[in-house]
Amino acid sequence: MDILQIVNEFFKIIKDNDIISIGSFDDDLLFIEELVNLLDSYNKKVLFIPTNVKQAKKIHDLSKETISLNDKEIDVAIEFVDQFD
Repeated sequence: MDILQIVNEFFKIIKDNDIISIGSFDDDLLFIEELVNLLDSYNKKVLFIPTNVKQAKKIHDLSKETISLNDKEIDVAIEFVDQFD
């Protein structure tokens, strides 16, 4: 799986001020970091709804805002599958 390629494709559908959620998977922290770098380079502002504590910490460490699913609905989400039959 090429994380950078997936980040670039995901980025194309994100609009300014979107609410984003990223499913938990092995490389979710790398995905978040690369996505934030790309968002910053285009000055896109978004809010994140983390799906676990490690994501919340990473997003906070990158100085991005998190909100609760109780606060707003998700505009854009991505989920990964590690294995399928």
